[in-house]
Amino acid sequence: MGMAAVILVILGILLFQACTTVPCCPGVYKAPSLSAMPGSLVLSGDNLTLQCHSEIGFDRFSLTKDEKLRAPQRLEGQPSPNFLLGPVSHTHGGRYRCYCGHKNSSTWLAPSAPLGILITGIYEKPSLSARPGTSVKNVTLQCLSEIWFDTFHLSKEGSLSPTQVLHLQDRAIPYQVNFTLSPVTSDLEGTYQCYSSNSNSPYLLSQPSDPLELLVSG
Repeated sequence: MGMAAVILVILGILLFQACTTVPCCPGVYKAPSLSAMPGSLVLSGDNLTLQCHSEIGFDRFSLTKDEKLRAPQRLEGQPSPNFLLGPVSHTHGGRYRCYCGHKNSSTWLAPSAPLGILITGIYEKPSLSARPGTSVKNVTLQCLSEIWFDTFHLSKEGSLSPTQVLHLQDRAIPYQVNFTLSPVTSDLEGTYQCYSSNSNSPYLLSQPSDPLELLVSG
């Protein structure tokens, strides 16, 4: 074996050792992703499943909440394991990440991006109504609460996008914010609900408002 081949073998061994002793090897392994089923907005008392999606070959997985490591869940030959949570309560609200690794190593690889889980049904519900927009190109949905909250969330049924969030600007009673939706196209059609929360407990939301169906004519 020539000197160049020997050097390549040594470099390969060093790279393998590095990838099993440090949190991440950029370009070698892709960080996992984390998703929620049926979604990241969960009514208190319902069940929730968090699925960690990773490259094939990992057989050791763990889930953290607010950066606190839980006991690792080992699943042989399952690249996308399910973490079953529920029935959920206020204690389940927070930011989650998943980690993956190999059973022959005690080191976790790079974590997934954080996933915020919002628990609803904690406080009294607000109300949601439609208001004419400032022009024909937009529509305003007003979320109103008689109880003081400083943060409001708007969700659309069936949407995979995160909830829209607005913070209270006017502290006069009733407490309300206006969500402006634009442009006004058929894509805006659907059923909307809003929630209220406090910024000191950002993952604990009120009961949902009564649903509001938005129809776009023309």
